[in-house]
Amino acid sequence: MAHDASGSLQALVAAVELLSAEDEAVRAEASSLAAEAVQRLRARIGLLRAAWGRPSAPLSLEAIVQLVSEGVGPPAVTIDFGRLEPGPWAVEGYDRVLLNALLVAAESLPRGGGVLCAGTTQGEIALAILGEGAAWLPGLAAVAAGEDPLGLVEPRRLAVCMLALVARRHGVALSLLLGGSLPLLLLRPAAPG
Repeated sequence: MAHDASGSLQALVAAVELLSAEDEAVRAEASSLAAEAVQRLRARIGLLRAAWGRPSAPLSLEAIVQLVSEGVGPPAVTIDFGRLEPGPWAVEGYDRVLLNALLVAAESLPRGGGVLCAGTTQGEIALAILGEGAAWLPGLAAVAAGEDPLGLVEPRRLAVCMLALVARRHGVALSLLLGGSLPLLLLRPAAPG
């Protein structure tokens, strides 16, 4: 996550330095690069605010896709909700749990790729990551097994820790389903009552 932000900040700094160039074409290109870097930073901050900040209203699946597709990368990550049945969220905050799970999934795709979501917003949701070099972030298996996420805090595991904390807050269990080449991440809301 920090790598994405630092890359955009470095691009912005370099572009701002070129704005004082005498060549008009260089200044125009620098202005375009600066605007692009600012847009990437704005999208990244918006994604993190939605994932970790105080929620104002439930997010739709469309809003979640837009936040992730604009706020992650490069490299690009696509999200396929084709096998996810939409509807009301099973529990309050389930949208934020899914958003955090997608953030973990995107961070687990260092060369880009796709995230396949299946299930229902009213119950269990399974996530699969697909792409070259795809591997779930370190610590995910530990928090899915019930380990305290605060004991795992380090930069590479921050998204996993935040997913675990948000899921715990909203009563959503995390588990990894073994089977294919990579496990599936399963989100399971607590039964009402």
